[in-house]
Order: sequence, then structure tokens, then C-alpha cells
Amino acid sequence: MATMTTNGKAKGAAGAKKLVIKPLKQQPKLPANFEQDTWAKLEDAVDAVHCKRTVACSLEELYRAVEDMCSHKMQDSLYRRLQAACDAHIQRAMGTLQDQVQLDAVSFLDRADAVWQDYCAQMLTVRCIFLYLDRTFVEARIVRGLLLLIERERHGEAVDRQLIASLLRMLKDLGLYAGRFEAPFLAETAAFYKAEGAAKVVECDTAAYMAHCEARLLQEHERSQHYLDSSTRRPLVHEAEQQLVAAHLPTLLAQGSFAALIDAQRTGDLGRLFDLAARVSGLEALRAAWREYIQAAGSAIVKDDEKDKDMVDRLLALKGRLEAVLDASFGGSPAFSATLRDALSYALNTRKDKPAELVAKFIDARLRAGGNKGLSEGELEEALDSALGLFRLINAAQRMVVTS
Repeated sequence: MATMTTNGKAKGAAGAKKLVIKPLKQQPKLPANFEQDTWAKLEDAVDAVHCKRTVACSLEELYRAVEDMCSHKMQDSLYRRLQAACDAHIQRAMGTLQDQVQLDAVSFLDRADAVWQDYCAQMLTVRCIFLYLDRTFVEARIVRGLLLLIERERHGEAVDRQLIASLLRMLKDLGLYAGRFEAPFLAETAAFYKAEGAAKVVECDTAAYMAHCEARLLQEHERSQHYLDSSTRRPLVHEAEQQLVAAHLPTLLAQGSFAALIDAQRTGDLGRLFDLAARVSGLEALRAAWREYIQAAGSAIVKDDEKDKDMVDRLLALKGRLEAVLDASFGGSPAFSATLRDALSYALNTRKDKPAELVAKFIDARLRAGGNKGLSEGELEEALDSALGLFRLINAAQRMVVTS
């Protein structure tokens, strides 16, 4: 009996030892004949199934034997052995049929059908035994092969799309498409376009890169229609959009690149940029670049006091170019139209009084000259409307100074 201390605790309790279970220092080695003996058991079972004999071992024991071989990295050997055993059975079945060609046509057809039905039933049992191999080795090879073919197609090689479609339908029917194929396929798609985007954005100018993106997105859409399940279409295109467009949108919108497109009136390329940005929720970023360009270009004109006499004409020309881009490239977007007005207003108000004075003089001169400037009535009205549009963008206080 344990003696007690004054605080009531047993002295022996303090010295109790914890039970510690340590892992084996060395993993136990497989018997030298493990593979041969395990296969002998499985081969006997396969032979028994094909010969309609009772299988000596339970289905669970055979399944575990297959799992053990696969877990010890013997799946390649197991697959080859099983293939050889099944091929041998098929040869025996074909030999049996060939021995009965002397039968009348109907009897021979009955016999051929019986052999086929037996084969289907037997292979179903064999598949149950080797299900672990099917799910780990065969399935993995099929998925790897499909991913390889799709990668080759992306690199421009011609591939058998019918074969890909057939195998993907098989995976779908077996309930393996989403978990075993789609997830790694989308991951490889992201990796492929991440690498390609990083390389192409350096190699190409902005216009060429956008054309490449547009072509790739179209290819992925067509790929999804040809052989992928409809559930993959949106995630697939999304991965390509994110890696090709979203990841490099800041580069495409850098003022040097974006400004060059506007300066050269590349309305087609600017429209492509608008469409690509819209696909990745990037229109706000594009609108910010649009604002920055207009503010910079407009302010440069307003602050160039050496060319004050041409300020209004230059501002009107800039406004006309920007409105052409707005209509041709941005679809007349109300948000981009509002940004154009706000940014021009900002530029006009970076210099006190002078822009208002010059615009007012421009309007007065046009009204006084009338048709003497060689302008038709319609052209004169358009010029006055544009100038009045600029005048309204000037700060109200400055307008009051000019008109007072």
C-alpha cells in the first residue's frame, strides 16, 4: 500500500513512468519471395475465374494482396503480369471458337455469344479483384496521358481529339472525371499559361500580346466544346484569363504602352484591351489608366504657355481623338464618358484663368467670323459646340471672371 504524504498525495504517484511507444528504427523488410508468392495467389484466382472454378481465397484477401503489391511499388510488374494472364485466356477462348468452325452458322454464333458473355462476366470479377490497381496505376496513366496530349495540342501538335473525347467520356461514366481529371487538368492549365504569359509579355509588344491572349482564350473555348465536359468550360477559360490577362493587366495598362495606343489611334487594339479587361473585372483599372492619360495629355497642353495661341485648337483635337476612342473602342461606355469629362475638367483647371480666357476668345472669334473661315454652317456649329463643351468644364469661378 502506498504511504501518504501530509498533503494526502501518494508518494508512489510522483514516480509513475509514462508509457512511450517509439517507431521502429528500421522498417521490416519484405520476404525475398513476396512478389512471386503474392502473384502466384493472384494468378491462381484469375485462372480460376476464367476456368469457372471456385476461387480458393476470399475477394477481400485478394484485393488486399493487390493493394500490398501496389503499396510496395510493384504496380508496373503486376500490370504486365495481369495483362499476360488475360491475353493467354483470350487466346485460349479464341482457340476454342476456332475449333468449332465446323458448326452450322446459328450454332457457331450462339457459341461465340456465349464466349463473349462469359468473358465480360469474368473480366468484371477480375476488375473487382484488381480494383486498387485500376484506380491507382491504370487510372493514373490514363490521366497523365490525357494531360500530355492536351499539352502537346497547346504547343501546336496535331492530336487525336476523338481518342481524348472517348477516354474523357469513360472517366465521366465511371464517376472519375471531376476528381481525378478535372482538378489536375485545371492546375496544369494554370501552370502552363502562367509560364507562357510571363514569357510572352516580355517578348511581345502590347498589341501582339493582346492578340495572343485573344487567340489562346478562343482555343480553350473550342477545346472545351470538342472534348471536355461542359462543366469544365467556365473554370478552364477562367484559369487562362487569370494567368494571361489578369496577371499582366498592370503591364498592359502601363502609361507608356497604353498612351502609345491612344496616340496612334489604335482603336482596334484598344477595343481588344477593353474586352480583355472586362473578362477579368479589370475595367476600373482601365478607367483609371484612361483618366491618367487624359489628365496628363490635357495638362501638358494647358500648361504649355509658349503655345497659348494654339491651346484651344490642341484641346479640341485631343477631345476629338478621345471621343473617337470612346465610341470605337469602349462602346460609348457611360462610365468612360464621365471619366473623359472629369479628366478634361481637371486638366483645364490646372492653370488659373488663362484657359477660360482663351476658350472665350475662341468662341467669340468664331461667332464674329461666321462663314469667313471657310467653314460650312454645320462645321461652324460643331466647332462652337465643342468649344462650349470645353468652356463648361472650366471651374465656374473662372468662367465668371471671363464673362463679367
